Amino acid sequence: MKQARLRDGVYVHAVYVHTYVQADLPAAISSKKKRTCKPCIDGIHGIYIYIHIFMYVSWQVGEAAELSVDYERRALIASNHTSTHLMNWALRKVLVGSNIDQRGSICGPDKLRFDFSYGKPVTAVEVGQVQDLVREIISTKGGCPLQRQEVALGDAKQIKSLRAVFGEVYPDPVRVVSVGPVPHTIKDLIAKPDNDDWMKLSVEFCGGTHLDDAKEATNFCCISEEGTAKGVRRLVALTKEAALVAILAGEEFIKRVATADTISDMAALDIEVSKLRNDLDATVMDYFKKDLCRQGIDRLKEKVLTVEKEKAKVKAAVAMSWAASVDVSGKFVVEVCDVDGDIKALTEAMKVISANAPALPACLLSKSSTGDKVSVLAVVPAGTQLDAKDWINAALETCGGKGGGKSDRAQGAAKDASQFAAALAAAKAYPVSKGL
Repeated sequence: MKQARLRDGVYVHAVYVHTYVQADLPAAISSKKKRTCKPCIDGIHGIYIYIHIFMYVSWQVGEAAELSVDYERRALIASNHTSTHLMNWALRKVLVGSNIDQRGSICGPDKLRFDFSYGKPVTAVEVGQVQDLVREIISTKGGCPLQRQEVALGDAKQIKSLRAVFGEVYPDPVRVVSVGPVPHTIKDLIAKPDNDDWMKLSVEFCGGTHLDDAKEATNFCCISEEGTAKGVRRLVALTKEAALVAILAGEEFIKRVATADTISDMAALDIEVSKLRNDLDATVMDYFKKDLCRQGIDRLKEKVLTVEKEKAKVKAAVAMSWAASVDVSGKFVVEVCDVDGDIKALTEAMKVISANAPALPACLLSKSSTGDKVSVLAVVPAGTQLDAKDWINAALETCGGKGGGKSDRAQGAAKDASQFAAALAAAKAYPVSKGL
């Protein structure tokens, strides 16, 4: 430590022997006075690891400090870090012919995030294929031990399956980390760098913390895919228990979608579809299964719309048949059309009435069977004393509703049908008040 007494918020430097702590380990530095802080790793040089600390307490120069490792947190990060390597390898397998380069990654205790160059979204099917390849390595019978060794940079660059970070400057010697289902050592990779079997391995330059065997990751689950910049995509994934939770969440949601498909009441199904959409967006789950769920929900919505369209056709046919029998011998028409408040069916009925009596003002009303909707439509031919907009609003005001349109055609609705009789009376009274 370089200062006689360190002020709060000052960078201080310490050196620890490399054999005591490995780079990239989650750690804490504390003194006998119980002052604790998080260190940042500057780098490894020979047998030493250099650390800087951003202090919020005062330390004395020469004060003894102890570096401790949070092994539980480290294990989670190691799992996510090794799985990041596997995902990098799997992407090259799935996105064949594409120039995939790493653009950054973050491996925390809760998740891993991997950015890479790719000119379009990775499809859910492709994400599922990447996920399956990683899971195959993790579940390989007998395990897949991870190999790591420092070797000459020039020799390491010759390894056929090597994946390196674009634009990164690596030290010499460099630490090579490899894992996969083909039995090997780093010496094997260096001795026969062109061996095609190495393409079955994840091989990278890396100084970070890793698992001893890929099987220790236990589970793997991609939970999202998105673009972060032009030509850059991002995958986020989980391992261990967090991955299992996401996998099970996906399986449970698929069951929910299947259960919803048994609902015969289309109104109830439409409500359930809305709930499923909201819950799907909020649920952390397998990205591939989430896409399957989304497709299933879309099919359910299409089912609802198809039934609604058929019902609309039936209503329209009923309305047109009814309209053909409406008496058009008077000065105006005010009638109730029994189409459950469907404005489209009212429109079809009005077409028939207007065709039978082009010069006749007409106003049609309908209410829903549930009592939560009133629809009104009015058509006023040129040369009359009536205003279609005023006509429908005279009726709708009694139900707390309102409509819009022009003087020759207007329509509107209300949400309370309890005063429907009053609305009908008001509709009949309006043309009379105008002298008809």
